[in-house]
Amino acid sequence: MGDVYAFIAFYLNHQEEVETYLKQRQQQAQEIRHMNETRFDPQGLRDRLLARKVEQQR
Repeated sequence: MGDVYAFIAFYLNHQEEVETYLKQRQQQAQEIRHMNETRFDPQGLRDRLLARKVEQQR
């Protein structure tokens, strides 16, 4: 329980830095998601995975 209070105290004392960090991480996640969607077309993914599974079972 003490960890929760320590976290809240840290956040309250460093709110601006925490918010900046979280925004940066969110932006990085969006960039990575976009890169992955560009590299690996999500259209038809389920069908391709099912076809691969059928091939492996033969």
